Amino acid sequence: MGDHAYSNSALNTTKRPATRLGIVLQGGGTYGAFALGALLRLLEDPRIQSGEIEITVASGTSAGAFNAAALVSGLNKGGPEYAIENLINLWAHIGVDMPGSKLYNPFWPNIPALDMYNSVEDMNEATTEATLGFLNATKNPFLVSTAKAIALMTGQVNMLKEQSWVAEQIRYALNSVLTKADWDSMRNDQKTKLHAYTAIENPKTKDLSPHLFDQTKLRAKDIVACCSLKFMGHADHHGVVMRDGAYLDNSCLDDIVHEDVTDILAITLHGHPEAANSNFPSSVAAKLKPKTTEIHDDLTRLLHQKDRDYFLHEIAFHPSPRLMDSSRMNPDKKWLKELERKGYEAASAWLDNYANSLSKEDSYTPPSSLPKRKTAVRTMALAT
Repeated sequence: MGDHAYSNSALNTTKRPATRLGIVLQGGGTYGAFALGALLRLLEDPRIQSGEIEITVASGTSAGAFNAAALVSGLNKGGPEYAIENLINLWAHIGVDMPGSKLYNPFWPNIPALDMYNSVEDMNEATTEATLGFLNATKNPFLVSTAKAIALMTGQVNMLKEQSWVAEQIRYALNSVLTKADWDSMRNDQKTKLHAYTAIENPKTKDLSPHLFDQTKLRAKDIVACCSLKFMGHADHHGVVMRDGAYLDNSCLDDIVHEDVTDILAITLHGHPEAANSNFPSSVAAKLKPKTTEIHDDLTRLLHQKDRDYFLHEIAFHPSPRLMDSSRMNPDKKWLKELERKGYEAASAWLDNYANSLSKEDSYTPPSSLPKRKTAVRTMALAT
């Protein structure tokens, strides 16, 4: 890997390539496997392999921060092949074998037991314990494996008392796959920068405010803080309560626009609203409408700015209406692999159609401009 063209030409030259790409990664639980597939395809592209296109910064929160950490550490350590290895190995630690999941569950990849709640975060210890008891008593292979997944995700129903399996699994994956050399390269060799966002909770008002971690001091616990959904238990950094950054802004573009980029590529995971509200920067809009702030608000606002010196692009996962919230929490290895495949195919289509737009023109189309027919302009992957 160390002899790769990226290492020789891109890491050891002072001349910057004409195309300097910033990648924005949305959070979305296991939908992050779609971004994994998209990143793998991008990193295989000869223009990125050779350094003709340089990834100068990756930004994200939640699963986006998880992916960004793998991407940046690999690029800084040795180039695209190292980043590919890190991404694949990290996600290998996230998947769970769920035998019979497709055979016994007509709603797959949804997990109906989770969708009984208004949201995963409405689960409490008593109702979760009762649900687990019922599912295990059925002896149905899928329902028993579902009970296992719920128990794992909620820390054996002690989600309010300690970090759940999800948080510990993320921490374990990061510490197992990313070596000391990876972390050192991420902190000290900032050829590719990392913007990892969490949300800090005000102890009195419970309001959230965005927080960008210092890359030079970044640790695994900081990436876990970026992913701390409420049912997982919050992250506590010296008495400061930190939540999943997607509660506030998914994902923040306030800082990446000031980096040395010719293009910003957003890998989005939640489809598109009918129209975007581009009146405010996301950091302001999130406080005004914390439940509706959307990355397309920011992208549309930036698209209309006349004085910017970068171009905007998107690779989008457009979930099928049949997918419920629980599909974003489904750790089934088969589901993760399907999402990865869709991301890989979407990135391939984007490269075929829009790679020549890099450093020349925008290829991003705001939601209100999308045609109301199946042949939409943007690159989509429809989950079936």
